[in-house]
Amino acid sequence: MGEKEFMCAFATDITGRKQADEALRRSESRYRTLVETIHDVVYSYSLDGRITYISPNVQTYFGYRPSEMIGHSLFEYVHPEDREAVLRDFQRTITTSEEFATYCRLMRKDGSVSHVEEIARKVVDGRGDTIGYSGVIRDITGRTQVKEAHRESEERYRAVVENSLDAVYRRDLQADRYDYMSPVIEQITGFTPEEMNTMRIDEILDRIHPDDHRSVDAELARAVASGRGIIEYRFRGKDGQYRWLADHFTVLRDREGHPLYRGGVVRDVTGRKQAEKALEDASSKLNLLTSITRHDILNQVTALKGFLALMQDPLQSTAEAEDMFRSLEKIADTIRRQITFTADYQDMGERKPEWQQVEGVIMRAAESVTLNDVSLTVDTGPLEIFADPMLEKVFFNLLDNAVIHGEQVEHIMVSFHEDGEVGVLVFEDDGAGVPASRKHKIFERGFGTVTGYGLFLVKEILDITGISIRETGEKGKGARFEIEVPAGKWRVLKN
Repeated sequence: MGEKEFMCAFATDITGRKQADEALRRSESRYRTLVETIHDVVYSYSLDGRITYISPNVQTYFGYRPSEMIGHSLFEYVHPEDREAVLRDFQRTITTSEEFATYCRLMRKDGSVSHVEEIARKVVDGRGDTIGYSGVIRDITGRTQVKEAHRESEERYRAVVENSLDAVYRRDLQADRYDYMSPVIEQITGFTPEEMNTMRIDEILDRIHPDDHRSVDAELARAVASGRGIIEYRFRGKDGQYRWLADHFTVLRDREGHPLYRGGVVRDVTGRKQAEKALEDASSKLNLLTSITRHDILNQVTALKGFLALMQDPLQSTAEAEDMFRSLEKIADTIRRQITFTADYQDMGERKPEWQQVEGVIMRAAESVTLNDVSLTVDTGPLEIFADPMLEKVFFNLLDNAVIHGEQVEHIMVSFHEDGEVGVLVFEDDGAGVPASRKHKIFERGFGTVTGYGLFLVKEILDITGISIRETGEKGKGARFEIEVPAGKWRVLKN
């Protein structure tokens, strides 16, 4: 019993390990708190695609509890229409070191759909072997809805712009080119938006009618200063014809006030301009008719009353009375012709211009003219011109003028030839011709030896559709009237 007993004990300092465990616990707690509170859903899955972890907030966004999803494949929740694309992206991640990134729709527990953005990476062990995958899922449904709403809004506005009767445009003032032009511009000018976008400023100015350059320059300068403007000008389209355009625009500036863009709409106002011109012509015609009915006819009536007063003198001889009767008869005929002219002039422009076969119209006009022994040759072929329906009056007056003023005219010839894009219809006879001193007056109202209205009426009717007429004959070799028909107003029909 008296033997001594010994106890041996060893103590190991594990403070460091405990501190490491505590640090690990705190770190894990922080990361778990971070994972479980962030907006994105964090997940991990094994090599066979089974979910091994998914953060609790998955229930908030997709309605599933984490326990319902653990052990299931993530692909089960992908919308059937998106699975092929998602699988393709996943396969690329397996075969490469790229991260897995995809956009798809995930099926929520209630059957609705969420648009998501998914990003995942490989998880490797210390030896570099892949042991699984981890990633995040972000619900972008709201963003997608905003983008979809924006797209739909853009499509609606694009539909409005591209189906409008007006051409919408934006011009880059720095590059001095259009950077957008809606398709309607092709209907207005014949040029496609692409052609307009590549036009230089000098090419555009070259197509604006020379008479409109000054007003366009002045309005552009004023608009740049004020910020907005309206310009009306004639523009030569791809077909070579001028059309009236109205350009309503606003100037957009940078913060320093420098002009950057000009945006606006271009409208074809040719119809309105034609209506305005028609109104002006109607007013002019009304003034002319008033002049004829109130001035010219009243002059004739005054002369008529004078002769009637003279005839009351019993001392007049039979010969003098006969002269007075002839004068009265001439005055009455003049009044009748003046009134007939007013009726014809009133009808001018009443109906829309139309295409008319020239030879047929001339032959109908000839039936109303007393040609006597004068022969008529019409060599115009299947020519048609776009003119006022009173075109027959034009040919009637030209034929009648040749017979009355030609002094023993024997032959009248009508022919046609092309002069570039202009068509030239020629009326010529073998009579006395027109003196050079009278050429510039024969188309004036009231000038002439009979009524002074025939050639004036001819010019007025042709003017309606932009057709001009001039006398180019030589005195002693006959009269020659050249009727110039602009491009687009004449055509030769093929058999």
